[in-house]
Amino acid sequence: MRSPNGELPALPGAEIGRYCVLATTHLSMATAAVLDSWTNGHAHEAPITVARNARGWFVATRQFDPMRECSLPKDLLDAIRLARSRGIGLLHFDCDGPVLAELPVHDW
Repeated sequence: MRSPNGELPALPGAEIGRYCVLATTHLSMATAAVLDSWTNGHAHEAPITVARNARGWFVATRQFDPMRECSLPKDLLDAIRLARSRGIGLLHFDCDGPVLAELPVHDW
């Protein structure tokens, strides 16, 4: 059901946020391996929320314990900080995602 202006109504109690799609080349192969390990039965070891999909990873950008933050690879932390500065709550690193000039690019 849509409102008169064509928008879908908000869901009571639901949190609505913003996400951003980025190229996986913004991550090094070493960081990719870490993300894979956190999504392959080692989620309890992950300092952040990560989910794997067929094309990359979803990474939550919400604030978390600063002691955990220092354990993140620099390339991942740079992307998270950029997303936070723009009000983005979820990053989707996608193998065909866009490349941003603000972030370094790694060879794969």
